[in-house]
Amino acid sequence: MLEDIAFHDETTARNYRFRPPYHPNFFNLLASELKLGNSQVALDLCAGTGEVAVGLAPYLSSISALDFSPPMLSRAKNHPKVRYAKVDVNEIAALQRVAPKGNALCTVGMGIHYLELQTLKFVNANLLNPSGYFVTLQSGFASENPWFSKYRTLRASLRKDLKGQQIDWVSREKVEGAGFTLLYPVVLEYHVQIKFEYLLRETLSMSGLRELNEDMFSEYKHALSVELAPYIKEGRLATKIRNSAFVYRQVSR
Repeated sequence: MLEDIAFHDETTARNYRFRPPYHPNFFNLLASELKLGNSQVALDLCAGTGEVAVGLAPYLSSISALDFSPPMLSRAKNHPKVRYAKVDVNEIAALQRVAPKGNALCTVGMGIHYLELQTLKFVNANLLNPSGYFVTLQSGFASENPWFSKYRTLRASLRKDLKGQQIDWVSREKVEGAGFTLLYPVVLEYHVQIKFEYLLRETLSMSGLRELNEDMFSEYKHALSVELAPYIKEGRLATKIRNSAFVYRQVSR
C-alpha cells in the first residue's frame, strides 16, 4: 500500500518542487483539447502538492485532489476550486467514500505507477462520466538535452545502488487493461536555464532513496559535476523541459 512509498519522506516532499515543472500554458492547451468548462468537476489522483489540480482548476467547476502523503499535502498549493483529501487511492472503500462521481476528467501525474489495476477499473466504472477522459501527465527533462544521457545514467546508477525499482512512468498497458483506450498525446516543450543545484535537488525528489547517506550523495554530486562540466555555462545548464499528457477514454462501460 501507499504507506510504504518514499513520498512520505520529508526529504522527498521538500525537494519535490525541484522536479521539472509544468508550464502554465500546458494546462491551457490541455483544457482546450478536452473542451473543459466551468460546469464540470474532476478528480486528481496521487495529487502530491497539487501542481496538476491547481493548473487545471481555472478551467473547471471544482477538482478533488487525493493523496496519502502528509508531507506532500502539507505543501499543497491552495486554490478555491481545489479540495484536498488524505486517502490511499488503492483502498477502494476509502476512495468510494471520498471521491465524487460524475467526473468529466480524472488525472494522475507521475504517481501513475502506484495505481493498482483495480483502482483504475473502479475509476472507469464508477467515477467517470461515460464521455469522461482519463489523463496521465508527466513533466521531465527532454532526452534531447545534450547532458541528459549522462545525468540519467548516473542517477540510474544511484538508484541501483539503493536497490531502487524500475519505474514505468507511462503505464499505458495497465491503463488500457482497465478498459481505457489511448486517443492522443498533448505535448508542450519550453526552454529554461537551470542551476546545477537544481539537478541535485531533483534527484532527491525521486522515490526509492531512503537509504541514501551523505557519503553516497557526495560521490554522486562529484561524478555529476565532472560529467556535466562541459555543458555548464556560468553555473547554468541550457535545458529543454517536456510536458506531456496522454488522453484516454473508456472503451465501454
